[in-house]
Amino acid sequence: MGEATTRFVERTLCPLGKGSHATPEFEENKSLCRAGILFMLPSLLAQGLLKAKEVFRLPSSHYYGLESVVLTLAFMALARIKNPEQLKQCKPGEIGRLIGLDRIPEVRCLRGEIGRLIGLDRIPEVRCLREKIKFISEQQRSVHFNNLLINQWYHEDNREDTGFLYVDGHVRIYYGYKANLPSKFVSRQKLCLSATSEFWVNDAKGMPVMMVMGELSEKLQTVIEHQIIPRLMEAKLISADIGHQQEPQCTLVFDREAYEPAFFQRLWEKYRVAIITYRKNVRDQWNKERFESIDVQVLNHIINMDLCEQDTELGGCWMREIRVYISMLSVYHHL
Repeated sequence: MGEATTRFVERTLCPLGKGSHATPEFEENKSLCRAGILFMLPSLLAQGLLKAKEVFRLPSSHYYGLESVVLTLAFMALARIKNPEQLKQCKPGEIGRLIGLDRIPEVRCLRGEIGRLIGLDRIPEVRCLREKIKFISEQQRSVHFNNLLINQWYHEDNREDTGFLYVDGHVRIYYGYKANLPSKFVSRQKLCLSATSEFWVNDAKGMPVMMVMGELSEKLQTVIEHQIIPRLMEAKLISADIGHQQEPQCTLVFDREAYEPAFFQRLWEKYRVAIITYRKNVRDQWNKERFESIDVQVLNHIINMDLCEQDTELGGCWMREIRVYISMLSVYHHL
């Protein structure tokens, strides 16, 4: 039956189709490897980890139920075990006690359960990773799960943290050989590599709200307008009906990658979404006398800054431009 297996009756009945999911039972143990992870279990449950049961399903005849698989994946992340293959280097019985069973799933078993959760068992023969990603994204189950978590994290009377949403893209390099993914120069490795892009949306406290996956060649503007905005509407963080509203529903903060005044104007007119970003190609200088010394709270610290604000026309659109005056003498002093 495998290493560290002790629940023989349940394991024997499941392959015969007469068993059911093994019930997690937490018992007293001593000198258990990585047992400190259990201190994080209440936090994981409070964040809605087991809401996955409302979205995903596993066959009832399998030994490992949904709770066991989800806890295994969560504890793998906390223990910095990056993929199922690395479980071969761990003691299965030790981590199995952490999820309330005799041992964790074997690598091939865990991969199979993950495939069933995301629907890969229902895919016709798919040889390309890009087609798999497209199929998974069309299932909408992960989106539904994300919306359930958002509804728990941000109640109707607790939406202040979603007033400002920070959007940033990250490159995830693909090290396999089966996928036909586009290649692009990756500055971190200083090489032209195959990869995908992950676009993360974080709230005002830096906590993750959602993640959108795209191809490496996708632009941030396209992702914001055609993926992130619809997801925010689906999660009811913003509304599609703006009426005569003049206040922003939320403010998106991103870097210069999505800089285009016409794009900013489109977001405001269609969705009442404001933006904060860096201005490109700044050549003019403002008079030093126009800057005012203002105390600004950054996290838990009060910092004095010389600030100036004025209205600026960019591409036929009027916007607020704020600049910070930094003298070269102060920069030299801090260096």
